[in-house]
Amino acid sequence: MSTQQTPSLKPLTLSDGQILELVLQYCTVVNKHGDTFNVDLLFDVVSDIMKPSLDNDATPPHHPSPTKTDECKDTKIEPPVQTLKHIACQMMQTADDEDHSNAHLTTMCILEELRGYSWDAKAVIALAAFSLEYGNFWHLSKLPREDDLGRSLALLNNVQLEEEEEAANNNNNNICEYNLLVKTIFEAVKSMVELEKMVKKQVHLQGYDDDDDDVPSLKEAMHDFPVFVYWVVLAIVASALHLNFLSNNRKSKYELFNISSKISNVHSKLRALLGIIRKEIAQKDEYLKSHKELQTPIDEVAEIFLEGSDYDLPQ
Repeated sequence: MSTQQTPSLKPLTLSDGQILELVLQYCTVVNKHGDTFNVDLLFDVVSDIMKPSLDNDATPPHHPSPTKTDECKDTKIEPPVQTLKHIACQMMQTADDEDHSNAHLTTMCILEELRGYSWDAKAVIALAAFSLEYGNFWHLSKLPREDDLGRSLALLNNVQLEEEEEAANNNNNNICEYNLLVKTIFEAVKSMVELEKMVKKQVHLQGYDDDDDDVPSLKEAMHDFPVFVYWVVLAIVASALHLNFLSNNRKSKYELFNISSKISNVHSKLRALLGIIRKEIAQKDEYLKSHKELQTPIDEVAEIFLEGSDYDLPQ
């Protein structure tokens, strides 16, 4: 899909209903809750890349020695490397603008490129593409002075090394604020993966369908999934763009507060939906359990009937 096919607009001025209409209009949508990709495994790898820096604010991430679990994980996953690199390149080349119009166009292109994947896979792959650049930034910006190879790689990746204490402190302050946004995005994607698991469980184990009124919030979540994915991918694109400025210790033309506020709202809604869905599923399971206990198995009824026929009726 060419970016010329989508209108240039200000995404943060649109309602969720308008966003849903745009996504369905301009992107070929595959919303099947099947195994279109090993989402859990890829998300685990992304977590290994991102969580150390997110958990430790602006301190250098810890690099633990590989374990048997890590080695096992490595042999099981075959990430779509070319797709990840292409999406990462699209993100980093997005032009900076105050209204995030360019980020919107990139978001729509990414959603179209990932049209063959389920909704949670779209979000995880976009996050994985971002983690390529984010992981490079964290690793290369904290290299020791004597690491000549790493410093050369940092130069080629346009990552400014933190040599002067004052510059490092200033950049660390920026990174701490930036990481709050990235962490919210990460947690939102994590919630989406969890939500998709609930959907699959209900579909495969409980026989859930679109007409099932026992878990109404799950139906609402499935309807809103494309909107959640859009906002997450838009926030990822904006974060990737902002990473360019952090790498060079330059100031962006706009602040990320509005994007941070939006993705925080999305994350809050996802968490609230997850809580309500868990409650509704528990109530449904309890009802089915109670209903089953109240039912007398037909074999027992037949046995009672046959035993009763052996008795002589009173004259």
